[in-house]
Amino acid sequence: MKKQFLILSLLLCLVLLLTGCKSYKDTNGPDDYSLQSLTEGDILKGGSSTKIGSASSQINNKYKVSVKTLHGVDTLETFSGKGSYQIELSWTVSKGNARLVLCTDKEILHDFTVNEAGQTYSFRNDGSEVYLRIAGEDCGFSLDYTIYRS
Repeated sequence: MKKQFLILSLLLCLVLLLTGCKSYKDTNGPDDYSLQSLTEGDILKGGSSTKIGSASSQINNKYKVSVKTLHGVDTLETFSGKGSYQIELSWTVSKGNARLVLCTDKEILHDFTVNEAGQTYSFRNDGSEVYLRIAGEDCGFSLDYTIYRS
Protein backbone atom coordinates (compact mmCIF):
# COMPACT_ATOMS: atom_id res chain seq x y z
CA MET A 1 0.00 0.00 0.00
CA LYS A 2 2.82 2.41 0.89
CA LYS A 3 4.61 1.56 -2.34
CA GLN A 4 1.53 2.34 -4.43
CA PHE A 5 1.04 5.65 -2.60
CA LEU A 6 4.68 6.59 -3.21
CA ILE A 7 4.47 5.75 -6.93
CA LEU A 8 1.19 7.67 -7.29
CA SER A 9 2.68 10.67 -5.48
CA LEU A 10 5.74 10.68 -7.74
CA LEU A 11 3.58 10.47 -10.86
CA LEU A 12 1.43 13.34 -9.66
CA CYS A 13 4.52 15.48 -8.98
CA LEU A 14 5.89 14.67 -12.44
CA VAL A 15 2.61 15.64 -14.12
CA LEU A 16 2.48 18.93 -12.19
CA LEU A 17 6.10 19.67 -13.05
CA LEU A 18 5.59 19.04 -16.76
CA THR A 19 2.41 21.09 -16.98
CA GLY A 20 4.29 24.07 -15.56
CA CYS A 21 6.80 24.09 -18.44
CA LYS A 22 6.26 26.74 -21.10
CA SER A 23 6.02 25.26 -24.58
CA TYR A 24 6.91 27.02 -27.83
CA LYS A 25 5.90 25.74 -31.23
CA ASP A 26 6.73 26.86 -34.76
CA THR A 27 3.32 28.09 -35.87
CA ASN A 28 4.30 30.20 -38.89
CA GLY A 29 5.81 27.59 -41.21
CA PRO A 30 9.31 26.36 -42.06
CA ASP A 31 10.40 29.38 -44.14
CA ASP A 32 9.39 32.10 -41.65
CA TYR A 33 11.84 32.40 -38.75
CA SER A 34 10.15 35.32 -36.96
CA LEU A 35 9.24 34.79 -33.32
CA GLN A 36 5.56 34.25 -32.54
CA SER A 37 5.44 33.97 -28.73
CA LEU A 38 8.66 35.46 -27.37
CA THR A 39 8.72 39.25 -27.29
CA GLU A 40 11.44 41.89 -27.38
CA GLY A 41 10.80 42.32 -23.64
CA ASP A 42 11.56 38.62 -23.08
CA ILE A 43 14.84 39.01 -24.98
CA LEU A 44 15.88 42.13 -23.05
CA LYS A 45 15.03 40.49 -19.73
CA GLY A 46 17.08 37.43 -20.62
CA GLY A 47 14.55 34.90 -19.45
CA SER A 48 15.36 31.24 -19.31
CA SER A 49 15.75 28.50 -21.85
CA THR A 50 15.66 24.77 -22.38
CA LYS A 51 18.20 23.23 -24.74
CA ILE A 52 18.18 19.72 -26.12
CA GLY A 53 21.21 18.31 -27.93
CA SER A 54 23.53 21.23 -27.19
CA ALA A 55 27.23 21.30 -28.01
CA SER A 56 29.69 24.19 -27.75
CA SER A 57 33.41 24.80 -28.04
CA GLN A 58 35.85 27.66 -27.68
CA ILE A 59 39.39 28.10 -28.98
CA ASN A 60 40.84 31.47 -27.99
CA ASN A 61 38.30 34.03 -29.25
CA LYS A 62 36.45 31.65 -31.62
CA TYR A 63 33.23 29.99 -30.51
CA LYS A 64 30.96 27.29 -31.95
CA VAL A 65 27.47 26.51 -30.68
CA SER A 66 25.08 23.91 -32.02
CA VAL A 67 21.64 23.17 -30.56
CA LYS A 68 19.08 20.67 -31.85
CA THR A 69 16.19 22.32 -30.00
CA LEU A 70 16.03 25.62 -28.10
CA HIS A 71 12.98 26.92 -26.27
CA GLY A 72 13.28 30.39 -24.67
CA VAL A 73 16.05 32.98 -24.44
CA ASP A 74 19.71 32.07 -23.94
CA THR A 75 22.56 34.51 -23.23
CA LEU A 76 25.59 33.39 -25.25
CA GLU A 77 28.04 36.16 -24.25
CA THR A 78 28.17 39.05 -21.80
CA PHE A 79 30.42 42.03 -22.58
CA SER A 80 31.04 44.07 -19.43
CA GLY A 81 34.43 45.67 -19.96
CA LYS A 82 35.02 49.09 -21.45
CA GLY A 83 36.37 49.12 -24.97
CA SER A 84 35.64 48.44 -28.61
CA TYR A 85 34.37 45.08 -29.77
CA GLN A 86 33.81 43.44 -33.11
CA ILE A 87 31.76 40.28 -33.64
CA GLU A 88 32.05 38.23 -36.81
CA LEU A 89 29.50 35.45 -37.13
CA SER A 90 27.72 32.98 -39.33
CA TRP A 91 24.58 31.19 -38.27
CA THR A 92 21.97 28.91 -39.70
CA VAL A 93 18.57 27.91 -38.39
CA SER A 94 17.53 24.36 -39.27
CA LYS A 95 14.04 24.49 -37.76
CA GLY A 96 11.67 26.65 -35.75
CA ASN A 97 11.76 30.39 -35.09
CA ALA A 98 14.82 32.33 -33.94
CA ARG A 99 16.24 35.78 -33.35
CA LEU A 100 19.91 36.52 -32.58
CA VAL A 101 20.61 39.97 -31.15
CA LEU A 102 23.16 42.14 -29.43
CA CYS A 103 21.37 44.04 -26.64
CA THR A 104 21.49 45.77 -23.28
CA ASP A 105 18.84 45.43 -20.59
CA LYS A 106 16.99 48.34 -22.22
CA GLU A 107 17.38 48.09 -26.00
CA ILE A 108 18.26 45.91 -28.98
CA LEU A 109 21.50 47.22 -30.47
CA HIS A 110 21.67 44.92 -33.50
CA ASP A 111 19.72 42.06 -35.10
CA PHE A 112 21.74 39.43 -36.95
CA THR A 113 20.22 38.10 -40.17
CA VAL A 114 19.05 34.46 -40.14
CA ASN A 115 20.96 32.04 -42.40
CA GLU A 116 23.59 34.56 -43.46
CA ALA A 117 27.32 33.91 -43.32
CA GLY A 118 30.07 36.48 -42.74
CA GLN A 119 28.15 39.05 -40.69
CA THR A 120 30.18 41.68 -38.82
CA TYR A 121 29.10 44.16 -36.17
CA SER A 122 31.27 46.60 -34.20
CA PHE A 123 30.32 48.47 -31.04
CA ARG A 124 31.86 50.46 -28.23
CA ASN A 125 31.03 49.53 -24.64
CA ASP A 126 31.07 52.20 -21.93
CA GLY A 127 31.31 49.58 -19.18
CA SER A 128 27.65 48.60 -18.98
CA GLU A 129 26.63 45.05 -19.79
CA VAL A 130 25.96 44.15 -23.43
CA TYR A 131 24.65 40.67 -24.29
CA LEU A 132 24.68 38.37 -27.29
CA ARG A 133 21.35 36.56 -26.94
CA ILE A 134 19.39 34.07 -28.97
CA ALA A 135 15.65 33.57 -28.65
CA GLY A 136 14.19 30.38 -30.02
CA GLU A 137 10.81 28.73 -30.40
CA ASP A 138 11.32 25.04 -31.15
CA CYS A 139 14.53 26.21 -32.81
CA GLY A 140 17.51 24.23 -34.08
CA PHE A 141 20.60 26.25 -34.99
CA SER A 142 24.33 26.31 -35.60
CA LEU A 143 26.42 29.38 -34.80
CA ASP A 144 30.10 30.21 -35.34
CA TYR A 145 31.37 33.52 -34.01
CA THR A 146 34.62 35.32 -33.28
CA ILE A 147 35.03 38.21 -30.84
CA TYR A 148 37.72 40.85 -31.23
CA ARG A 149 38.41 43.41 -28.50
CA SER A 150 40.54 46.51 -28.73
